[in-house]
Amino acid sequence: MLAAAGASALAGIAPAACGQDAPGERRRPNVLLVMVDELAWDSLGCAGNPVVRTPHLDALAAQSARFERAFTVAPICAPSRRSFFTGRYAHVHGVVDNRTAAHDGELLLPTYLQHAGYETAISGKLHHRPVGSAYGFDAFWSTFREGPGELERYPDYLKRVHGRASVNVCVPDSRPFPDDPLGADIGRFPYPAGDFASAWLTDRAIEFLRARRDASAPWFLFASYRVPHTPYFAPEPYFSMYDPAELDVPPIPPGTAERRAAAPTRLDRRHLVDDPALLRALTAAVYGLVTNADDEIGRLLGALEEQGLADDTVVVFTSDHGNMLGQRGLFLKGVMYERAVRVPLWLRLPPAVARAHGVAGTPRVEAVAECVDLLPTVLELCGAAVPAGVQGRSLLPLLRGEEDGWKDRAFAERKTRMVRTRRHKLIETLEPGRFELYDVEADPLEERDLAGEPEHAALVAALAEDLRAWRLERPAPPRVPGLAPPDYAVLDAGRREAFRVSDEPDDDD
Repeated sequence: MLAAAGASALAGIAPAACGQDAPGERRRPNVLLVMVDELAWDSLGCAGNPVVRTPHLDALAAQSARFERAFTVAPICAPSRRSFFTGRYAHVHGVVDNRTAAHDGELLLPTYLQHAGYETAISGKLHHRPVGSAYGFDAFWSTFREGPGELERYPDYLKRVHGRASVNVCVPDSRPFPDDPLGADIGRFPYPAGDFASAWLTDRAIEFLRARRDASAPWFLFASYRVPHTPYFAPEPYFSMYDPAELDVPPIPPGTAERRAAAPTRLDRRHLVDDPALLRALTAAVYGLVTNADDEIGRLLGALEEQGLADDTVVVFTSDHGNMLGQRGLFLKGVMYERAVRVPLWLRLPPAVARAHGVAGTPRVEAVAECVDLLPTVLELCGAAVPAGVQGRSLLPLLRGEEDGWKDRAFAERKTRMVRTRRHKLIETLEPGRFELYDVEADPLEERDLAGEPEHAALVAALAEDLRAWRLERPAPPRVPGLAPPDYAVLDAGRREAFRVSDEPDDDD
């Protein structure tokens, strides 16, 4: 149950205060956006993974339209999440790492929906700077120290129930590799599974759904699970769910041990894995947290049904980015290879909504899609105009089979950059003028670099020009008539600096 202070804050959000659909109008759909953190597209049973158990997400996938080639535009948390919520690329909105606030004027999806009469709420992780803003959410339950603090945060819950506010905590003697930069992330959460962050945020989201059962205004709920993000501290039964000894893992490439030993920082060493036993333990830990997310999302979707809201609610499922699980000797994210940049992106449309937009069945879309396309898609579903300056495009035409004129390019950036077509990927490396080219259809593990082969020179040049032109496109921030800039959209220099994270390396990079 909610703490008293949180309950009273929620009670003050009257559904009618956010606007109602006019009598006789077809009710605009609610939107439930479910995001998991650091989940590669193929770490799901429905994607062909033979080990990890995800029955609830597999069922959701079967009910959803699925974009089979969907990509984050920045394989790291904060830049990706800003791109999801602005419909703009990282070099345009300005959040290019986890320590930077956005440029002034950048508007977010919850604010657009508030302006359109939606009630908005978040339960979980947002990862925007500065951390104290509500960012367009009427109700903000945070698994960290984010948001305005009107509702109880997860660290406060742990303090109240267990006397300790630390979120990243494990039983000390449960860590099989305590001295390794990566292995130290594996451990058993010391409290029951019902007190784990995934369960806590699901409880809060269900509280929101129950309060919306008879609401006249449509709503938007962002249920944002941190798992399977590092650290891999999991409660039982998830901590012991997968036996590392039974898992197949990618081979360690020659020279990886030497590269890891020579890495200059602990953070650099965390991005390399050279021990098959460690890699199996890490993979087992990741899979346990994937199943934890699956169970909690199943519980949330069950509550949506129980409250009679499913037939009025669009459900979106996605991940902010993926995670290398030993491929090429790499771990974590920030690179341009498939397991780091390719993400699940599904839309479950209620029958009435699907009919209204001319969508039949649950299509599997092969065209390339990007996370910036989610914002214009949601705005169109909710009957709101997509303002100029949004760089993504609505995905609804693709669901109707209308691919003529589609961009069919995905871009991503971190320290390196990529452009991805249906078949090929070009990566611009850190070395000036040096590219990698992969035929991802013929070579899904990206093992053969074609960039130096003469017969591919024209393709390399064309895709490199696509990258250059993409970097030059920098539209002004969107403006919406009648919408005053919210507090988060304008920061003076002092406030911007006050909310910056330390310039020390961040393990979330």
